[in-house]
Amino acid sequence: MPDRKAHLSLGFIVGCFYIILSLNLIKVQKAVFTVSESIFFAMLGLVTLFFMLISIATVASIFPDFIEPPTSKYHRGFFHSQFMFIIASLLNLMSFLSAMMASDLATKIFSVLFSAMISGYTSHLLLDYPLPKFTRKKSFRYLYRW
Repeated sequence: MPDRKAHLSLGFIVGCFYIILSLNLIKVQKAVFTVSESIFFAMLGLVTLFFMLISIATVASIFPDFIEPPTSKYHRGFFHSQFMFIIASLLNLMSFLSAMMASDLATKIFSVLFSAMISGYTSHLLLDYPLPKFTRKKSFRYLYRW
């Protein structure tokens, strides 16, 4: 089972990926420099956005273990399930499409931040995927285990 350092490392990498994505998707450099008259405040806004993307994705990558603390190496419950992975992936897709279609800068930035948070959560689920299987209920097994 991956430890907290592995989850934090992958969350940091996801946050860095979202920095590149936000620069290409939002066209932040053009939007911020046209809105702000001062180059200092424009750079401060970009650095703040980059810091927020990295920190949100990193914190979200360890969040499932705060919701469901691991009691053993078979600690996968509802918030570590395939069902939650599918829901989070659909939310991520909708947020990403919202960022692409939105016209105002605030909506685009919020959508990218939300998408980074959901991607950090799903990165945790992907790292926990190869855990050994355990007994599960037959009727709703997709709610309990991959």
